[in-house]
Amino acid sequence: MTTAPDTQALPDNPAKFSKPILDVISASLELLDPDRVWTVLDPFAGIGRIHLISNGRPTIASELEFPWAQQGGPRSVVADALTLPFPDNSF
Repeated sequence: MTTAPDTQALPDNPAKFSKPILDVISASLELLDPDRVWTVLDPFAGIGRIHLISNGRPTIASELEFPWAQQGGPRSVVADALTLPFPDNSF
């Protein structure tokens, strides 16, 4: 008999973006064309910290593991980075 994994027992995700890394991402995005809406995709998002970038750009977090993806909120999806459910040239 198999049981569902206990999501309460998950350890901290080891791949979280740190504040300094998020700051570098935000600063780099400021170099893009300001007249175009640039959506940022994190294809290996873990708990979805990409949503914390401070420049107001739309973000999508994709994570293969449901327990991690559910922590990212409504802009996080469960998906395999090799077969993302988005049209080409979306990001």
